Amino acid sequence: MVVWTAENCQRLLAALVSAHPELKLDYNAIAVLFGQGATYDSIAHRFRHIRAEAKTLRAQVKPGAAPPGPPRRRKSGAPNTPRKAAKPSGNAHAGTADMEGE
Repeated sequence: MVVWTAENCQRLLAALVSAHPELKLDYNAIAVLFGQGATYDSIAHRFRHIRAEAKTLRAQVKPGAAPPGPPRRRKSGAPNTPRKAAKPSGNAHAGTADMEGE
């Protein structure tokens, strides 16, 4: 299970950039949306580091590698087969006949 620390969020962003090398980012739009005084240059500078990490990630992965599948479900303690139900008596209405006579 992934723990979403700041470093792992940075790695996720690098993996996104690495998975889509054709992606062209609009640093002006990113700066406007990010706010907090961000400029084109500050965003471009930050993405230089992210693209460098993306290049490293791409080099580490073998060609054609697939992500691991979802974890297997654990077996529950209960058995897979249902328990035997009590067999009904031969005459299902045997108990109701006594009540009708009263």
